Amino acid sequence: MAKPSRFRRIFPVFIILFMAPIIVILLFKFGKNTYKPLPYYGAPIGFAPNGDTLRHAIPAFSLIDQNGHPFGSDSLAGKIYVVDFFSLSNKETTKRLTKNLKTIQERFRNDKDFRVVCFSLDANATPASLKQFAENNKINTYQWHFLANSPEMDPGLIGEKGYLLKNSDFVPNQGSLYSPAFELIDKEGHIRGKYIGIDPDNSGAVVEDAHTLFVFYAGKASK
Repeated sequence: MAKPSRFRRIFPVFIILFMAPIIVILLFKFGKNTYKPLPYYGAPIGFAPNGDTLRHAIPAFSLIDQNGHPFGSDSLAGKIYVVDFFSLSNKETTKRLTKNLKTIQERFRNDKDFRVVCFSLDANATPASLKQFAENNKINTYQWHFLANSPEMDPGLIGEKGYLLKNSDFVPNQGSLYSPAFELIDKEGHIRGKYIGIDPDNSGAVVEDAHTLFVFYAGKASK
């Protein structure tokens, strides 16, 4: 049997060496995940000395959570979180909102920098009643904090000074209020997403946008 020519022996090697750089280029160009940039909610508040835009951010606050512990902006520094504003008196709606939040939390259950924060808008809600609600709904409170309403809380925290909710974002119910909105907050306290949280189809959008933030911060950390 005739031996293969030298050209036929080296031709596969030549093809591999020729194609390898092309494959690498294609992987970098088309195999890299790309994510839509998320908006910043709220008007810019000025410019930093280096020219960067200063964005609206959630101001400092401190309330009491379901465990009777102080919890607020210091606890949320460096965390990505989803926030909602609910009423225990509206049981059916709160049940639906909680179910959707549990779906979101499940996706990030292993992320130490993820939180869910629920502001109770009930004037008579107490840490004990909020803790009971969490237990009844089998909520993992490692990442989830329920905050009791307080007369000392600045109303502007929920409105124009903080989470930017308007009157039209609230629904009256049996003498109390709740909002069907979820908001996504980044590690600097900027509002990066707003969703109709009562719609289960929007849970996927919250997960996707939160994942975008995690990828963004991971990229910053690697530089």
